Amino acid sequence: MARGASQLAKKEAIVRRLTAVEELAAMDILCSDKTGTLTLNKLTVDVPSAVGGATPEQVMFDAGLASKHGDAIDDAIDIAIINAIKEAGEEERLYAHTITRFKPFDPVGKRTEAYVTSPDGKQFRATKGAPQIILELSQNKAQIEKEVNAMINDFATRGYRCIGVGRAEDANGEHWIMSGLVPLFDPPREDTAETIATALKMGVRVKMITGDQLAIAKETARTLGMGSEKIHTAQEFAAAEREEDARGRSEAGVKTHRGNTVSSHNNPFIQLIEDADGFAQVFPETKFEIVKRLQDAKHFVGMTGDGVNDAPALKRADVGIAVAGATDAARAAADIVLMSPGLHVIIDALIGSRKIFQRMKNYATYSVSVTVRIVLTFGILTIAFNFYFPTIIVVIIAILNDGTILTISKDRVSPSPTPDQWKLPEIFFLAFVLGTWLMGATIFLFCIARFTNIFQDWFDLRTLADPELRGLLYIYISVSGQATIFVTRTRGFFFKDRPANILLFAFILAQVIATFIGVYGLRSYPDNGVQSFQGCGWGYALLAWIWVAIFFVPMDFIKIAITKYIFKNDLLHVTLPHRFKKNPNKAFRQTAKEGRNLKKEGKGKEAATAPTQIGSELAAPHPSPSMTEPIGINV
Repeated sequence: MARGASQLAKKEAIVRRLTAVEELAAMDILCSDKTGTLTLNKLTVDVPSAVGGATPEQVMFDAGLASKHGDAIDDAIDIAIINAIKEAGEEERLYAHTITRFKPFDPVGKRTEAYVTSPDGKQFRATKGAPQIILELSQNKAQIEKEVNAMINDFATRGYRCIGVGRAEDANGEHWIMSGLVPLFDPPREDTAETIATALKMGVRVKMITGDQLAIAKETARTLGMGSEKIHTAQEFAAAEREEDARGRSEAGVKTHRGNTVSSHNNPFIQLIEDADGFAQVFPETKFEIVKRLQDAKHFVGMTGDGVNDAPALKRADVGIAVAGATDAARAAADIVLMSPGLHVIIDALIGSRKIFQRMKNYATYSVSVTVRIVLTFGILTIAFNFYFPTIIVVIIAILNDGTILTISKDRVSPSPTPDQWKLPEIFFLAFVLGTWLMGATIFLFCIARFTNIFQDWFDLRTLADPELRGLLYIYISVSGQATIFVTRTRGFFFKDRPANILLFAFILAQVIATFIGVYGLRSYPDNGVQSFQGCGWGYALLAWIWVAIFFVPMDFIKIAITKYIFKNDLLHVTLPHRFKKNPNKAFRQTAKEGRNLKKEGKGKEAATAPTQIGSELAAPHPSPSMTEPIGINV
């Protein structure tokens, strides 16, 4: 895992919690914030729409008053609005007003508010925020509500976010009047659609969780190919939660199959969350609760985000991922921090973590099987045959085999095509069977060499004394034990997936040394008559290697039979497309192209239009609305 974290760091993904690498391999659901994560959070302003007798110029000016000014400006919306005002030539007039107090945006109130003093000394207030919040404040709500909702809806169908703007002419802020809406365009990141398409191919469902209104969330999801039919609002989520509380929480039963969670719920609330493509109009606590409920249903959940309001969900998730440009709070809560723009690094991290997991699982299976073999073999030889091995030989086996096998951390492996996780019964059962097989082969060799003349009669080899027999058994135990790694490292036949050169070199080096030790012995050390160790000669060394080959081949069939027929693993021979192994970046682009082509089929013409910069067009009339469902944003 440490080496894997180092590799991810080279790809500008900083791992803050080492075990997150392992959990990322098991992740089957990725929840993602929209603004700043799926999108660039680089906003451009279109022509404002005025209501209640206001003008577009007044709407934009009031929005500027309700924004931070000067060097302290750090909010993407404030930056876009101030830049638009500068382009319209209203900067001097804006800065002629004095902001005596400023309330910044918070994710609960969903608006900013400025206490303003005009050049003539008049005091009033200006606010901007989520349209539904500003509309609720406004005294003229009844007169403008239908018009505002239609405008918001029209903006959303064209891919725009929008913010509501209002003004209170009294200094106490008791009489708010909504002046209009400012449309904002936040383009998706260039690699977002590609990332989502590739994640789906890898068995990871992506759910968008955003504070924006429902129609905006659906439009964004449709553009990115995420699925837009089952996006629920926070109100629907809360209503379903209340229904569940009224019924009393029923326990959700889940069974998993190679990382794919297969639900057997009798809980409609959990089923609603699992089936959803995303959630809109949510609060920070809603994001946290969604992640928690998915974890309760035995999912491994990842969460991406960039803002303070994402921090609780990032902390709760099994793998919290803070994207480039995230706030300090989001980075502190995350397990992995992306340092470069874009989400394609997540795919690199997924592939890398699954490779790391495969290496750990391969080593675990190898280590358990060899341990079972050593314990059973030496135990039976000692108890049943009163045949002892010197302690120094066990030490040499540990140094040569277990030491060189550390090179498995650089082995070539095929990442699982689906989320992977520890299946201990499968690992231990397979390891125990392989270890028992090796033990049987060792005892069989011992009995033939000690109690028969087969090797002498058939191969014209000399009869071995017990000290020399220890040399023969040592060669076989050493070579066959370390050769087991070539069985455990693959899901199919060992020859279908070439190991890394360094692993092959370590195996050859260790077993050449072991063979020389077995051939020439330790000069009868320890010379106590019970554990003496002498060389068996080159003839028996060759026999040991042949014995290894004879009993090595059936181990693949044993592994396949156990994996496929006992544990019903249908993914035995399935891996990610080969292009992911050789060139992940090229494969990523190819998969992205496939995803875009699929998305174009049957989708029709895109509804979203390109934004226009505000300036001389400030007073231009806005197109007529086409829908009636109210929409807004979490600004």
